[in-house]
Amino acid sequence: MRSTDNVRFFDCQPQGQASRRGLDIHFPRYLFQHEQDRQDFQGVLLALLKQVPLQVEIPTLMQHWFYFYERSIGCVGVLKDWLIRAVAAALRDGADTLTLELAWQNLLEKSGNPVILTL
Repeated sequence: MRSTDNVRFFDCQPQGQASRRGLDIHFPRYLFQHEQDRQDFQGVLLALLKQVPLQVEIPTLMQHWFYFYERSIGCVGVLKDWLIRAVAAALRDGADTLTLELAWQNLLEKSGNPVILTL
């Protein structure tokens, strides 16, 4: 079990009907210190790459899994958003292949680096 004791969560409770229509579930990020988390993150990256509606340089991208981990801070949601931006850019530009270069060009840091708040 992964500990999230050092992460500060903000209380953002919806009011009224909205609070009855949803359920907040915290999915902790993958931690590099844990071998199983590293393997799981690589599996998630591979699964997401297989869903891309373009040709994908999977071996090349998977060789750089640590770069994806580092830039997504181990958060699958950040990784997914990053890949969506890269795919959208490829489609917009008429490319037929998702490359490492396209991924680098579409880092989320253009709109701000992901930040984890710690105590």
